[in-house]
Amino acid sequence: MRWLFLIIILTTMNLKTFAQSEPPSVSGDDANIELEALYDEFDKEEDKKAEDEQVKKQKERETVQKSEMGTLAELKVLSPFDDIAVIQRRYMPKTNRFEFSAALGNSLNNAFFNNWGAIGRVAYYLTEKHGLEFQFFWLNSNERAITESLRNDQSVQTRSLVVPENYKGISYKYVPVYGKIALFNKRIIPFDLYFSVGGGLTNTGLEEEESTINLGTGQQFYITKAMALRWDFALNVYTADIYEDNNGTLKKSTKAQTDLFIALGVSYYWPGATYR
Repeated sequence: MRWLFLIIILTTMNLKTFAQSEPPSVSGDDANIELEALYDEFDKEEDKKAEDEQVKKQKERETVQKSEMGTLAELKVLSPFDDIAVIQRRYMPKTNRFEFSAALGNSLNNAFFNNWGAIGRVAYYLTEKHGLEFQFFWLNSNERAITESLRNDQSVQTRSLVVPENYKGISYKYVPVYGKIALFNKRIIPFDLYFSVGGGLTNTGLEEEESTINLGTGQQFYITKAMALRWDFALNVYTADIYEDNNGTLKKSTKAQTDLFIALGVSYYWPGATYR
């Protein structure tokens, strides 16, 4: 019994000694203070780097030549998120403005005649993307060498060939694409791309007017807020009356015809842009 009592006393003394040898615990508040100190030190380093970068950019900006001021070359010295270069969303406002266009065009798919001439357009824009356009095509037709050979050497009646002389119609114009391009790193040129669909009348060589479906697309490059250079494609689809040789007699029939035109021209906008 005495030995058992002695063992209990020794065990109790060893537990007290072990408990006293443990290191003191760190409270949660002390840990947060140390973490905040690390964050503060990191922020100071980042602020110092940003200041040094700003000073460097300022020195580089002072080296930019006067001839480069206001051009794309100046962008090389801008600091990200510090200096912001804003490019206007739309350079050319069109809402409630008229567009007057003149162009020279030529047919691309007529194997028997050279159809070239003048194309005039007048458009009115209801909004930036939607407008109505009146078109007039005046075409001059010259026979190709193959057409003269068919008539003179093989006695083929060329009246069986469709020759468009003019077209007039109205189209709905939709302008979904706009953008800007850099010209030799010296100038930014705004542009837009349009699509159109409409209808009208085509006057053929037989002095008859045929109902026509007109499809178009094109691009405009704006020189000022009143002037633009443009290119256009136009496709006219219609059914025309022709005369075919039937055993020495001419018989009237109909023929499906498509005319594809390309044109280059200029546009003028009125009234002047004052709200952008």
